[in-house]
Amino acid sequence: MGGLAVRSWVGSLARTSLDVDLVALSPEAHALLLEALRQGGFVVGESGGWWRGMRQGAEGREVVDVASHPVVNPRTFDTLELRAAPRADEHGLQVVGVDDLAYMKLCAGRDQDLLDLCLLAAHAPPDPKAIATSARLDDVERLVARTAIEGRFASGRGLLDATFEELLGRSIHAAEREAFDDFLRRLAEEGL
Repeated sequence: MGGLAVRSWVGSLARTSLDVDLVALSPEAHALLLEALRQGGFVVGESGGWWRGMRQGAEGREVVDVASHPVVNPRTFDTLELRAAPRADEHGLQVVGVDDLAYMKLCAGRDQDLLDLCLLAAHAPPDPKAIATSARLDDVERLVARTAIEGRFASGRGLLDATFEELLGRSIHAAEREAFDDFLRRLAEEGL
C-alpha cells in the first residue's frame, strides 16, 4: 500500500521504495503475516499501530511494515478506512485501490507522497470525490486539505520540481504537473 503500490499503478515511472508496506484486512491475515515474517527470519516489533519486520539481507537491511485494517496513521494516530476494492497486479498480488492509495498519501503528506500523488494523478487518476468522502467519514478533512494546500504550494513554487530531481533524477513533465494541478483543483471543489 506504499511506494510499491504506486509502482503497481504507474509502472517504472515511480520512485524506488526502501520498504514494503502491507495491510492485513482481517485479524487472521494479520497474525499470518506476522508469523510468516518471523519464520522468514525477520525481527518483528510494534510501534503506533504498525508492526515492522526487519532482517539483514544480502543487499542490506530489509524492512516490511504491516498495518491492520483500518489503518492507523503513525504520525497523527488517525484511523483511515480502506473503502475501494483492491486489485491484483501482474503477479497476482492484491494492491490497494488507487483512491485509497491517494487518500493515504494525502494523509501522510511528505514530499515523497506529493511526488507519488503527482504520478498517480497523471497515470492512474484517483477520484477526488471518493477521497473527499473517505476524509469526511474518517473525520480527517483538515489533514487531507493541509496536504492538498502544500501540494498546490509545492507545484506553484518549484518545490515539486526539486522533489522530482531528488527522488527520480528527472524533471517533472508538463503533463504530470497539469494532471496534478487539476487533481488538486478538483479536491478543492470537494472542499479539500
